[in-house]
Amino acid sequence: MIANVALSVVVFTAMFTACTCLADLLERVAHVPPARVGWWLMGFGAVGLAGNWLGGRYVDRHPAGATAVFVLLLDFAERHPRLKLHASFTDRFVDPVEEGIDVAVRIGSVEFLFGVLAHRAIDRDRVIFCAAPRHLQQRPAIREAANLERHDCVTYGRADGSVSPWVMARPNGQIERRPMNGRIVVGSGEAQLQAVKAGYGIAQLATWMIRDALRSGELVDVLPSCATAGLPVSLIWARHRERLPKVGATLEFLDHALRAVCAEH
Repeated sequence: MIANVALSVVVFTAMFTACTCLADLLERVAHVPPARVGWWLMGFGAVGLAGNWLGGRYVDRHPAGATAVFVLLLDFAERHPRLKLHASFTDRFVDPVEEGIDVAVRIGSVEFLFGVLAHRAIDRDRVIFCAAPRHLQQRPAIREAANLERHDCVTYGRADGSVSPWVMARPNGQIERRPMNGRIVVGSGEAQLQAVKAGYGIAQLATWMIRDALRSGELVDVLPSCATAGLPVSLIWARHRERLPKVGATLEFLDHALRAVCAEH
């Protein structure tokens, strides 16, 4: 059992398609009802656990996503009851070494890593095209990528005003980046998801985001042959801290939990 130590965990992603819905993970690993699970969207989320605190402080600039990270670690904290939870969230870049972060969950490239950081590859998510049944019932059938032109699209708008193109796998094995004229353009993966579930069009979203919606039938996978690999998921930690019991325990917990989720995508 880990006790009387401080532990900090950070989760950060590169773009909206890597945002993760951890509802299924939490339900299986932490036994937390999906209703209590939120979304962690763009930016960086830092969560710290510290012993011997009389109280905790919770700061959240991404209310839709804080719950996912926060609740995920509740099971870990329950296993080590002398730890107290201290959570904060920010949209800036986090340097694990400089800021004393014990473990980071990176959703995106790890090419930026330098020698003092170690990493463990977990898996990749997938990016698929999806729509609500109500939308598909009102539009022509989708049998090939060209049919998308006759459907409304819900696309992702970047901060600079540009729109992220859709990335499609072609029959010849090549990857095509296709600009789409979206009926609705939003700068939030969560907003995209809500618009698609409401029947406003087709979107390209990461499987982690829409897992529950696919299971319930709220969304349908369209053009599965055009789906592409998403961003890699990795654990990152400072090499000089890897022998600390708290770091080892956290790595094993997150490794098992994240692999369980990725295996079902």
